[in-house]
Amino acid sequence: MGAIFDILIYQPFSWILLMLYRVTSSYGMALILFQLVIKVITLPLSIKGKRGMMQQTLLQPRLKELEAQFKGDKQKYQAAMSELYQKEGVNPMSGCLWSLIPMPIFFMVFAIVRQPLTYLMGLKGPEGAAQIAKLVEAFNLESGADIFYQEMQLASLMFQNQDVAIRAVPELFNATFINFHFLGLDLSMRPEVAFHPLIIIPILSAASAYLMGWCTNKFNGTKVEGKGKTMQMLMPLMSLWFGFIMPAGMGVYWIATAAFRSFRNTT
Repeated sequence: MGAIFDILIYQPFSWILLMLYRVTSSYGMALILFQLVIKVITLPLSIKGKRGMMQQTLLQPRLKELEAQFKGDKQKYQAAMSELYQKEGVNPMSGCLWSLIPMPIFFMVFAIVRQPLTYLMGLKGPEGAAQIAKLVEAFNLESGADIFYQEMQLASLMFQNQDVAIRAVPELFNATFINFHFLGLDLSMRPEVAFHPLIIIPILSAASAYLMGWCTNKFNGTKVEGKGKTMQMLMPLMSLWFGFIMPAGMGVYWIATAAFRSFRNTT
């Protein structure tokens, strides 16, 4: 199963991100364009999800009539509701199912971003693990550390010292070395709760998530009250938390995601 995912998902998307980096020579810009490419690829799924949600919204008045008609008889209400859905050709789960699609994509992007040696430089499998171990030794890094964050550190050091990397692993001679600096920020690092320029990434991530929710409610005419307000703040808080535990590059991707979604919801 892992091999299938690698061939059908990780390899193609890794190649797209790498090509965008080669074209733009900017890791941050490549991540932003990468999010745009994913939006285009998943557009048909988004349309299906919205269509399903709209169909369910249109059926709400009739569902309320059925609820009033079969009040106290849950079994008959369920049967009548199923008959209505079948008659109108509506799948009650369609909107929810399609809306869950972005989450696996997010984890796929997270894997590609935090493992640039594996996905962007092709150091995979047992041979790749041995090559990464050689690079850890060549750059005097601590072995046994967080392997995912270590890949980010290594990839950043390798760009600055390409001759050292090639001496340790000659197969990297034709590899594309990644420059993680974008607008003066090192996107290979994790932001810290301190007076450091990278702290702007989690803050912008939280702000963009709040803006996305606000735009969605505003242009859908949804009035947020009670528990809805609490839920509206949940996503920005989660975005803030993710911004601190992930490499800053992932925060840039998250900001781009929210920005494009906010723009889509206003047009």
